[in-house]
Amino acid sequence: MNDNLQNSNGALSTASSQLTHPLPFENSGRPFSGFAPIERLQINHLPDDELLYYATLPTTNVIVLDTETTGLEPSDEVISYGICTAQGDEIANQLARPTRHTAWPEAEKINHISWDDVKAQPHLTELEPSLSALWARSALLVGYNIGFDQRLVLQSGVNLPEIEAFDLMEAFARLHCQYNRHRPGYRWLRLVDVAHIYGYHYEAHDSLNDARATAFCYLAFREECLKIATARNLTQQMPEL
Repeated sequence: MNDNLQNSNGALSTASSQLTHPLPFENSGRPFSGFAPIERLQINHLPDDELLYYATLPTTNVIVLDTETTGLEPSDEVISYGICTAQGDEIANQLARPTRHTAWPEAEKINHISWDDVKAQPHLTELEPSLSALWARSALLVGYNIGFDQRLVLQSGVNLPEIEAFDLMEAFARLHCQYNRHRPGYRWLRLVDVAHIYGYHYEAHDSLNDARATAFCYLAFREECLKIATARNLTQQMPEL
């Protein structure tokens, strides 16, 4: 985490290097390796320092990204992206033309985006200047399984400036101890399921809709952590809120 990253009231958040437990942050383009597993613990067993970090996540100078793609493989590309603020205000909602594909039947069943929809649209590399400018002036990138979106952006030929990235999918699983009993690691919930848990209902698999759902869940997750921290009498350790 950037030591200059601030919460919504300008107080410095605790630097990740000071924490005894790694957090779900990554630099752009690098996959996040994950936490040491926590198995079947109650929600209030999350370490104090990690909980405080979540409770003071920034709410300004944050961008939330979601992409729709031609698939999941190393040759697949971005065909749509949505970007919003942490408050859900639209920043971008853009279709993009892939260069290696003219059909993606399996993905189209999910995202309902066809070649006809994107063939006249710019390729992602043509949109790189505006994306790079946005990345450069932002402090934190948030996403649900953000490593996937970052990988697909890179696979589409776009190398954006480094930015701290927060994976809400992993953080939510850790907070709620969604540990997978069948294989090492966490049991990931779908974004739509987490959104429903927080009381947000929407039409999934549209990049802007998904970005807005992620933003809503990000703030709800932060608020949930703040309430738990308050119940643990940890607020005196927080920056002034």
